[in-house]
Amino acid sequence: MRRVNAGAEFFVRRVIAGAEFFVRRVIAGAEFFVRRVTAGAEFFVRRVTAGAEFFVRRVTAGAEFFVRRVTAGAEVFCPKNQVGINSQLFIL
Repeated sequence: MRRVNAGAEFFVRRVIAGAEFFVRRVIAGAEFFVRRVTAGAEFFVRRVTAGAEFFVRRVTAGAEFFVRRVTAGAEVFCPKNQVGINSQLFIL
């Protein structure tokens, strides 16, 4: 009986240890998966945010450059135009 009991106890212990190992492996796998998904999502959000910030900066810089170019062009154009009008008025 002792040998049967010892064998049964060993079997039960082996099953319990195996189940604990399986549960630990599943939990560790799930934690790794969640961490990987979270890290991936954070990377994606950071990449999207950085891309959007770059796009906004590029659009803003482009608009500022366009406004400056238009303003500078208008400033250059106006004095010539004013000189022409003034000279015409003077001639008249």
